[in-house]
Amino acid sequence: MEPRELAPLIACAMIFGVPIIAILTSHQRKMAELIHGKQGQLPGQVPGQDLSPIYHELKNLRDSVNSLSLNVDSLRHEVRAQSELQGRIGVGE
Repeated sequence: MEPRELAPLIACAMIFGVPIIAILTSHQRKMAELIHGKQGQLPGQVPGQDLSPIYHELKNLRDSVNSLSLNVDSLRHEVRAQSELQGRIGVGE
């Protein structure tokens, strides 16, 4: 190919290429702002809203559930041990 044949091709690439690249980079920038701007937020959360009281309540709830779960397991173990003991003694037959 001769340089005279390349000139119109390069001109067309510049005329159509530059706006397309500008549109694509603008879109990419906007999408990055959307993704990174909402990354630390919960759905429906107001920007700048302090969630530490909610996290504190959630921790208290987890602690309560764990404590109750341990109590239920302990009671289940005691009932099982008591029924085994009654079975050995012969009470309740």
